[in-house]
Amino acid sequence: MGHPHEDADKGAAFLELFFDLVFVYAITQLAGFVHGDHDAGGFLRATMLFAIIWWGWSQFTWTCNGIDTDDRRAQVAVLAATILAFFMAQGLPDAFTADGEWFSMPFAAIMLVGLGLYWWGLRDEAEHQRALVTYLPLAAAAALVTGVAGFLPDAAQEWGYGATIILFIVAGLAAGVGTPFHVYAGHFAERHALIVIVALGESVIAVGVGSGELERSTAFAFAVGAGAAGVCVFWWSYFAWFQESLEDLLQRAGPHGRSNLARDAYTFAHVPIVLGIVGIAISAEEVIAHPSEPLAGYARFALAAGNALFLLGFVAAYRRAAGSWLFERGTAAIAIVVLVALLPGMAALAMGMVALGLYVPALALEAYRRARSD
Repeated sequence: MGHPHEDADKGAAFLELFFDLVFVYAITQLAGFVHGDHDAGGFLRATMLFAIIWWGWSQFTWTCNGIDTDDRRAQVAVLAATILAFFMAQGLPDAFTADGEWFSMPFAAIMLVGLGLYWWGLRDEAEHQRALVTYLPLAAAAALVTGVAGFLPDAAQEWGYGATIILFIVAGLAAGVGTPFHVYAGHFAERHALIVIVALGESVIAVGVGSGELERSTAFAFAVGAGAAGVCVFWWSYFAWFQESLEDLLQRAGPHGRSNLARDAYTFAHVPIVLGIVGIAISAEEVIAHPSEPLAGYARFALAAGNALFLLGFVAAYRRAAGSWLFERGTAAIAIVVLVALLPGMAALAMGMVALGLYVPALALEAYRRARSD
């Protein structure tokens, strides 16, 4: 028996947009975490934290995709999770300290609320509920491991959070076995487009906050202009054609292929896209603050890794969905990494503008190639 609304779709609810506001705060906290702990270990820990909070956000995207969000009881549950998410974001800077439980316990509670809501919300849809049978126990175990990880000694917390991430990946892969999840393609694509907007908002904040106290000068004008132009280019990268094309491919996938495609092209492949934006925002703060000086080592790494992750995320998502390579974006990713590695003494503003300059021809060539193939 098919889904009762198999040919219908739905849009993102205002409740979900409200839930996203907390993740704006969490992403801001993550950027602050890197500024305070920016050696190699700090970047690894920040990446682990991002992966964990991303799974929390993804869980509610899947949950709200499958259930009736107009049900008042469901709305109360999501609002309760929103409060918990605020506590999680508040505790994020201390996740790897003796106060780690202030991050880990709210996160565990968020996940358990999301999983419970998913199961309860599908109580009248036995077929869809069966899809949760392999996923839910593993995801619940991952949530509990996260809760325990915050109480571990400092040296063991990384192992605890790492085990959480592995369990979440295994849970996601297990969810593709057996009964498929029913996915509203329009809603699912819209939710991911909105979280990209949220992440881009962090870049806007980085440019605005970083320039707020600077002396107005020619360098200031170029730095702010380049930062704002960069955010526009990142928006163009996602929304000029990619978002609509990926949604169309998801919509046209069969019932059995759609859930796995949603998992791979969105839940998994959007991790580098959004994480890359966070890295770019971190480097943008330094470019704005010290435009005429070489970037500090951690900011250069954030610039290179952020751009590479952002671009390669598109490559991975489109390859999975369409079976085609976005060669121009992959080439630009490699070129930016090489640039940053070979020119460590370049002024921050010049490096940022050259990196941005590599985007524009890549996107232009991509647009030209696509136009010729249509």
